[in-house]
Amino acid sequence: MLSDRLVGLIRTIIEKETYLKKQEDGTYLGVIFVDYNDELSPKTIEEITKEKSPKDAFYDTVDSFGTDDYEFAELLETVRNHWDDEEEGCYSEHQDLISEWLNENVSFDFPYDHYLKQKIKVDILVNAGDGNYDYTLNNFCSYNSGQNEIIDEKSSILWLVRQQGYSKRQLNKAVRKGEYGGSRLLKSIHVECENITTHMNALAFFIKMTLGEFLEYLEDPRDITLSEKTNCGLYDPWNGAGGPLEIELEKPVVIPKKYVEMSIDGGRGYDVDSIYGIYDNFWRETLAS
Repeated sequence: MLSDRLVGLIRTIIEKETYLKKQEDGTYLGVIFVDYNDELSPKTIEEITKEKSPKDAFYDTVDSFGTDDYEFAELLETVRNHWDDEEEGCYSEHQDLISEWLNENVSFDFPYDHYLKQKIKVDILVNAGDGNYDYTLNNFCSYNSGQNEIIDEKSSILWLVRQQGYSKRQLNKAVRKGEYGGSRLLKSIHVECENITTHMNALAFFIKMTLGEFLEYLEDPRDITLSEKTNCGLYDPWNGAGGPLEIELEKPVVIPKKYVEMSIDGGRGYDVDSIYGIYDNFWRETLAS
């Protein structure tokens, strides 16, 4: 057992020469080093989100990455480099006891915050009731629809039009007669709906957020507010298709939590990048704080 004097010496070395933080109980806590480029893969994140508690699954996943052997070896080396053999006696004679004391009094956390701050590409699908119809209710002016097809009340496109301050009548005039009343939104929706090539097209918003924000939402769903600069459009992840993704919002959009179906890009099927070859900056940080 180390003497109180040698324990005091080790504490002095730790507190002067390392970044370990002293805890209330007298022990020390450090963080395992990771390269600033280290990230969780989309596949790993997708697997985490499938668990009952994604947040717990995240911590379990990061904990499984490795050990703290390197950090303890570095700490031992620091103590050795600041040990005075003439003053304190031969270091090698105390090494085993020093190592034992460090193992009992020093611990290292994995860098959870590093990964929680990772920016990820997220697709938000809007299910305004059209999910029960396999997202076929936005086909009212596509190549395979009749010109007089009724716009269903559960269409997510109709929900968006109303959320932006327009009516069903104005949407009908836009898609049947090309009358937009100067609205960029209505014109872009007409173009979007005319250019889908498959039947299952969900209204989707494309944003970038931190992994921490994403996990928080999965654990505690709530209404989502996005700025008018958010990219959105009709997206078919099941068949690898969609519209131009160029609907132009005119004001911020608030999506009720009951309509939100959130996943990382590709989490529901084909990812947007593989379909369109879109640049990473297509996903923007437009989530309101």
